[in-house]
Amino acid sequence: MLTSFSRGLSATIGSPENFNSWLQSVQEAHGYRHRFIQYPHRYSHLRKFYYTLTESPSFQGLISHKPTERNRFLHPVSESLLSFGARVLPPDLALEAGDLLSLYHALVAHQVTGVPDMTRLEPATFFHSKSHLLRQKDVLEYEVEIKNVLSTLITTFDVREQSFPLYNVVHGLEDPKLASKMNELPAILFNFSRSDCEIMAKAIISSLEAAEKKWRSSSPEWQRKLRDWEHWKSRSKERERLAERAKRQKKGGDEGGPAAVDYSWEGTFNPDDPSEDFSFAGTHTVYSKADLDEDVYEMTRWTSTESWALDALKRGIAVHHAGMNKHYRSLVERLFRQGFVRVVIATGTLALGINAPTKTSVFCGDSPFLTALMYRQCAGRAGRRGYDLLGNVVFYGLTLDRVQRLVLSKLPNLGGNFPLTSTLTLRLLNLLEGSNYAEVAVKAIKSLMSLPHITFGSDEGRHQLLHYLRFSIEFLRRSRLLDREGKPMNLFAIAAHLYYTEPSNFALITLLQNGVLHSICRQSSLVYAQKDFMMLMAHLFGRRYLSRIYFNKDNIAQLSKKYPSLIILPPLPKAIQDIMASHDKEILDIFVGYAVSFATEHAETLGSDSSLPISHIDYSADHATNSTSTFRTYLKDNAIVTTARSQFAANSGHDDEFKSARELAHTAREGLYLNEYAIPSLSQFISSGHDKQVEGDGLEHCLNAYIYDFYIHGQVAALAAANGIRRGDVWYLLQDFTLTLMTIKSSLEQLLVKASQGTRDTSMPTAENELAETDIDSGYGTFDPAEAEREPEDGADDGNEGIMGFRRPNGVTDADWRIYEVVSGATAVFEGKFKAMWA
Repeated sequence: MLTSFSRGLSATIGSPENFNSWLQSVQEAHGYRHRFIQYPHRYSHLRKFYYTLTESPSFQGLISHKPTERNRFLHPVSESLLSFGARVLPPDLALEAGDLLSLYHALVAHQVTGVPDMTRLEPATFFHSKSHLLRQKDVLEYEVEIKNVLSTLITTFDVREQSFPLYNVVHGLEDPKLASKMNELPAILFNFSRSDCEIMAKAIISSLEAAEKKWRSSSPEWQRKLRDWEHWKSRSKERERLAERAKRQKKGGDEGGPAAVDYSWEGTFNPDDPSEDFSFAGTHTVYSKADLDEDVYEMTRWTSTESWALDALKRGIAVHHAGMNKHYRSLVERLFRQGFVRVVIATGTLALGINAPTKTSVFCGDSPFLTALMYRQCAGRAGRRGYDLLGNVVFYGLTLDRVQRLVLSKLPNLGGNFPLTSTLTLRLLNLLEGSNYAEVAVKAIKSLMSLPHITFGSDEGRHQLLHYLRFSIEFLRRSRLLDREGKPMNLFAIAAHLYYTEPSNFALITLLQNGVLHSICRQSSLVYAQKDFMMLMAHLFGRRYLSRIYFNKDNIAQLSKKYPSLIILPPLPKAIQDIMASHDKEILDIFVGYAVSFATEHAETLGSDSSLPISHIDYSADHATNSTSTFRTYLKDNAIVTTARSQFAANSGHDDEFKSARELAHTAREGLYLNEYAIPSLSQFISSGHDKQVEGDGLEHCLNAYIYDFYIHGQVAALAAANGIRRGDVWYLLQDFTLTLMTIKSSLEQLLVKASQGTRDTSMPTAENELAETDIDSGYGTFDPAEAEREPEDGADDGNEGIMGFRRPNGVTDADWRIYEVVSGATAVFEGKFKAMWA
């Protein structure tokens, strides 16, 4: 929908030509010219190493450190990388000049059959026409020719068969020597576990401190330096007298020369500072120790950054992940760019979006998050343009098989999502109404509806989008969020503000409209009402399931005795589940109607549904066969006729009756593209595994009660130990839920104010607005006219002001105000406990 000029830049898009063709259609639909520029080469090559984990000697200091020769150089075409039988080279596999030369020599030495004449690839022959020193452009041309030869070989021969000559080629490229890497800082050590990053940093600091302590206790040089410094301190009064005498002489007009300034090393020496031999801090930088002391003081004063992280900065070591303090992360980024911090242990937070180039990227340990895309993002940090001709990539703690697949992996192709949801439909209509149908709003929406393909990598077209829009509007009308003219009404603001939580936002609207929140808040005890409200919110928002394997009955019983957490969220009351089930059936009927309507109207375009989706084997009927046989006639007369469901799924006796949105999306016929997540189904809130026993004694589909548990006890440690929430994730999960509560509270305030204003502006009702008045959502807007006219008495403020200072508008009924009191109070309690964990 963006109507302005845009520019995109990316180094990690798989098959960019395919993505560009779709993007070009989008830009041209907006009336912009589109240009695609592709440059597939890096400025500096990446040299890869595999760290062999063997027993290492004790650390004695950086200067006295000797190479252990455990860094094993990985040639891009060596047996180490191709041994698992790769048949295709990734398009972005690059070979530096030395790699190309060694590969050429291996091909010539083993005389591989089936290879074109290699004499033309002899470097002296290939570059004979170049009258100047070779440039990177010339080497890239040679790389293309060598890779063409190699691609032919790996598709013809199996590199794992010793009888084939290709085996000897790649085996000969294996470097028998282990490379020693020195002076390769700065470096970023990537590990995708926040806790592991901190453990690694603490381990490095501990090793440096232990080695430093041992060295200082036995080093004559350090003892002599301490004695000299103590002697220098003992003469401090003498230096002060000399300085005072020089100052008096200068005032008296004596021009006997400038006073001596003490530039000795003792003036800046501090025995508590790390020794240079046990610190990675950069020395050739404008950032001084005084600057660091000032920054550390500010961090200590204004943030809750842990002391070990600040002590690590003094040794040039830092940790960077999303769980660290924002100001600390900003300081780390600045010091890393300035060259003072030279070792950063980070998750994917430094992989992209932040200017943090380095000389060496180290992958420490494996992780599910270390994908082909993330590998390229992290490795691409190495090789600083203008500083390094080569970047280093080191694999530490990964299996060689994993390294092979990472290096030779292909970038995944981009995929698109269905862009239209029911909440987006509501927001688009609100944009039109709120802007009074402004030209820019109308143009943006029209451009979205007129795209030939509504999403990248899909054949979904404009007609299907318009059909979906039609039935989304029907759903919003039945949900009483749009009036007959398409104008947003009643509780639409809550649904629109919580757009990112769909379908949870629609579930909340349904419960509001059916009086569930009124029933919860009607309790005499405000505390119990707030607890029940939070229990309901924990079912709707921030949902996380428990692992059936880990959280078995015995384990949960032990954890419940040890920690104050419920761990498993109790199921919703049956009355609430029945309300959601009824509304979910109505939603399903609407979108089944959408599928049937579209399939019927576009039957000729969709064609016959007789091909399997993956193999595309066609099972269409042969019309030349005899169709008058009794058996064929019987089958035809008793066949289940389907319109929206796939004929292959209908073979099991299914018709166009669907039980769930998932079934509708997964069994739809060919050509009918249905996104399960674009249907605002409430089935996930209804289904509960508390009554379903699975094999063994585990529970299936149990919700984690971490939100309700935190509301009750506010203990972060209990959430990590009992509820299984990673410590690094706790803050973000609780922050998301806090923002959700504040959004609901703010939306209720706006709704109460607008409804109160509406009671003052009531005019003679017409038949149309009389109907609207009877369709108000469960109490909201149902105001007592006498209440609206009554002015509050002086000093009568009891009950008229919410927890957060919001005063009760005139005309609001007690039931509606009670809901706001419960929501406001629960939000204040939860927010208070949330802020306490980082205050």
